[in-house]
Amino acid sequence: MERRGVHPRIPRLLYLNPIIKNITMKQFYSTGLRLLSWTALCAGVITSSCKKDDSNNGGGGGEPTPPPVTLNDQIEYNGGDLIDIKSAVYAVDEENANLFTFYLSPTEGIKTVKEMEAADDYLKVMVEEPAGTVDTKNQLFSIDYEDISVSKTSMVGYANVNLSVNLLEQTSHLVLYVDVKTESGKTLLARYNNTCTLYKLPTLNNQYGIDDQATKIGSVVEYVDFAAGTTTYYVYEKEGVTAPSEETPAGLTIRLASDFDPKQIVNGRLVADSKLEIDFSTDDMQKVSVQSGTFQSAPGMAGMLTLQKDRTDISKLNVKLDIKGADQRLRANYNYGSISAGYKSSDHLKVSVTDDAVMDGDLTELFNYFQGGVHQFAFGIPATDPEEPKEGVAALTTGRYAVQINVAEANLGKTFDLATNKDQLGLFVYDYETYKTYDASKMDVTGTVRVIDAGSNNYYLSVDAVFQDGPTVKAEWFGSVTAENSAFAEILTPVEPFRPKIQVCRPDGSTIIDWTIANVQVRHEPNYSIGGGEKTSAYFFYFVKEGVSSVDSPILTPFLAVNDDNLLCDIANMKDKADLKWQFKFTYQSGEKLLYAGEYGHPAPYTARTPDESSLSIQKDGTQWKITFQMKDWGVLQYGSPNPTGTNNTLVIQWEGPLTKYSGYKTNDLEDSFYGN
Repeated sequence: MERRGVHPRIPRLLYLNPIIKNITMKQFYSTGLRLLSWTALCAGVITSSCKKDDSNNGGGGGEPTPPPVTLNDQIEYNGGDLIDIKSAVYAVDEENANLFTFYLSPTEGIKTVKEMEAADDYLKVMVEEPAGTVDTKNQLFSIDYEDISVSKTSMVGYANVNLSVNLLEQTSHLVLYVDVKTESGKTLLARYNNTCTLYKLPTLNNQYGIDDQATKIGSVVEYVDFAAGTTTYYVYEKEGVTAPSEETPAGLTIRLASDFDPKQIVNGRLVADSKLEIDFSTDDMQKVSVQSGTFQSAPGMAGMLTLQKDRTDISKLNVKLDIKGADQRLRANYNYGSISAGYKSSDHLKVSVTDDAVMDGDLTELFNYFQGGVHQFAFGIPATDPEEPKEGVAALTTGRYAVQINVAEANLGKTFDLATNKDQLGLFVYDYETYKTYDASKMDVTGTVRVIDAGSNNYYLSVDAVFQDGPTVKAEWFGSVTAENSAFAEILTPVEPFRPKIQVCRPDGSTIIDWTIANVQVRHEPNYSIGGGEKTSAYFFYFVKEGVSSVDSPILTPFLAVNDDNLLCDIANMKDKADLKWQFKFTYQSGEKLLYAGEYGHPAPYTARTPDESSLSIQKDGTQWKITFQMKDWGVLQYGSPNPTGTNNTLVIQWEGPLTKYSGYKTNDLEDSFYGN
């Protein structure tokens, strides 16, 4: 709205008196009679100003009273020296467009309110509608200078307050008159008739700044610290910043507690189409913090913060910030600009099975294979100087352990409780010294697994898992992934170099016995009762360890009986093989229980049972035989009881080579030619 000002054609005479100078164009030209009245008034003022003070001097020879002081863009405080006004600035209230505040200072070159406050030598006048004489009894106003501070609501102690303010906004010309006298006699006079610069904060466009500053925003990073429970927005002038660092400090930081709004902040990040509107004067400032340079938010400050994500793109952020401190104002405006997402991570892996079986070190790479909507992630610590160097994910097999996680694309971002939700993902630990694979789906496991897609090929991954009678895994990673073109199980599953052996290992992979097989003797019996049940025709394989001469005692020489129809076989799960009739005996006793029972097999009406996990492979190539029998000592192994039991130890027997003629005393109807063919 255009303010009414002093018309340039009004005679200079009208500026001599605060009453006269506030004549508007309409008032001045309305009638000739009014013009004559004002002229007479001016003449009276001039005449009275030149009279002698007869009451004081009475013509008695005293000195005449000096004329009143004449001010020309000056301030006079309590009769002191005149102070030249060299800078004038005004501001319009942002909430009340009719409220004007004027700053007049003897310091030269001031252009902003902040500079006025820093100089701290100004006359400050506040009025509504600066268009003439101010009715100080009824209109809103204030005058502040040195120890004089008077306003409409604080007139006590003041004998006289005259104020006239006229601003022509189009030309930034101000005509101002101040005349204040306290009841104690202290006076303040000021007159100004000159330009006055409008001050307003710069409009921010993808910028931030304190007070008059306006710094462009080149990068924004949304950074999550799960350990601290915080989400921080780091704002940089520099472009291309994707992670916070000491080398590149942020110009502005906005920190939220990650639980500030659990519906809109998920995995530490604002979700798409989310909007947080934070009032610094009422919201919990223990959960919100803003800092830029010397500005630090504090409880009770006035201001608002808006954080809003794009409706469909989580990488687009809108920021509106305006907060006022005691002597600073911090603002920011970022209009749905792109952001980078980051997570604080140790990038570390620790796998431990026993005190002597530990891998503890930094992760440098995360591998990913994506197929059919499922991600496979693999990580480990390769050997620094392997005997056989390997590349890609295969390099993990040169270290002690590797870890694999399988998770569906739709489940990224979820936190899995392994005690209850392990069926929704895959977790495997591969041990390359014991050649054992720990599969969470087949073991009792507690802990959590989380994988988050942070965009731009970056993923956050954390594992905190404890396998019962197995490894403990703690891992964390954030960064880009290396794509692989093949599924990981075939590459990472440990394969022990072949060695003829009888081996029993504890659930944690440590070894109880590990015997080398010297030879495998074979006999055949046409009418044998397996486990005391029905009779069948079967082959018997005796696995003779080095240094043992007698083969008929299952204490040191385990034997395996297989019905004729399954002599050559490859059975992954012996429990599901209905036509398989078999028996296994091994009764060796060590310092700890080796196996729960000395006898296993099927059919088994009395003592023999089939473990839940057992496999058998018997292959023949000319005179060369390859036999592998493996079982985990767990299942319904006690007669009459439906409950599973066992030691959970794993037995492996493997042989490769020719077979030897049975040397014991039991029935054997095999011809010698059997052993040579």
